[in-house]
Amino acid sequence: MSDKHVIALRLPDKKPSDLKFGEMAELFKQFANLLKGSKDNFGYLQEGSIYVGSPPLDSEEYKVAIDQVLHSDGGDLDQYLSKHLDWGNAQIGVHREGESPKQMKVLRSIGNVIKPKKFKQNDTLRGRVNRINTSSESHSVGITFINGFKISAKIALDDVNILKTYLGTNTLIDFSGVATYSYGEAYELYLEDFKLNSYEALEEDSIEKWISDFVGFGRSGWQDLDDPYKTLEDERLP
Repeated sequence: MSDKHVIALRLPDKKPSDLKFGEMAELFKQFANLLKGSKDNFGYLQEGSIYVGSPPLDSEEYKVAIDQVLHSDGGDLDQYLSKHLDWGNAQIGVHREGESPKQMKVLRSIGNVIKPKKFKQNDTLRGRVNRINTSSESHSVGITFINGFKISAKIALDDVNILKTYLGTNTLIDFSGVATYSYGEAYELYLEDFKLNSYEALEEDSIEKWISDFVGFGRSGWQDLDDPYKTLEDERLP
């Protein structure tokens, strides 16, 4: 028996011929994403129920795949399958190369998934420009926010010329617009979408500039007063 392992997805209540082409394509896409980092070429598709399998994985590839499977609860594959409850409770498992997928050891089951709740709000988020995309039909800016979220937002042609000057720099920009957030049972916010309305680049600061400004503030005339502290006391202290 081979020492290689195969990751398999089982849909108990359907046959491949029951699914539309688009549904099968999306199923393959989500399964491939689950195995990202290991081999992503096609392994097998077998009837009985529907069994979709990875190619045989060596020990290192298997470690990567198994970690992703065990930490994928509630992820994109689960969300997709939750839209097709009539397919039955799916199972993700593992079997050795050469074994029937019916002998697979179930790693986890995918039942009903609670869909995340969404809300919109006006927001200002700080971040940097990471890319600019332009075409004859539309233009967009890729933004990496300092809170870790990355998003692509549509912009006008005039904005392309302005924002591309910040591409590849460390300039922070305040982006204002309508943010769409989602959250699940743990109430962790996830930025789903951002409709950009305006932006403002923050002026870059430095120790030298701060010292210069500080010294400049000291040239406001206080040194000409006979008793600067008495003047401050009269003006500001109770």
